[in-house]
Amino acid sequence: MARLPGREALQVAVNSFSFNMLCSHRRRIRESVERGELRPMDEAEQRALAHFLLGARQHLLLMLESPEGAPYPGDDAVIAAYLKLVGRA
Repeated sequence: MARLPGREALQVAVNSFSFNMLCSHRRRIRESVERGELRPMDEAEQRALAHFLLGARQHLLLMLESPEGAPYPGDDAVIAAYLKLVGRA
């Protein structure tokens, strides 16, 4: 196998990691629906939810790195904001 240039190799690794995370999210959502831990949803909705979760994870990681220099507000603040967003607080 030919060795990829640094940036290209990194992109392949990131894509592979993201794909694996997406598969894991989809499997866990499906299993939770089957166990009754999540409300019933069809495969298309499960797939969309897995993508939403992966995207949220990526952006939460960006918040931890804080490119604008703001300190991380802490897990409790992040959880509270999420619960308010989904109407559970």
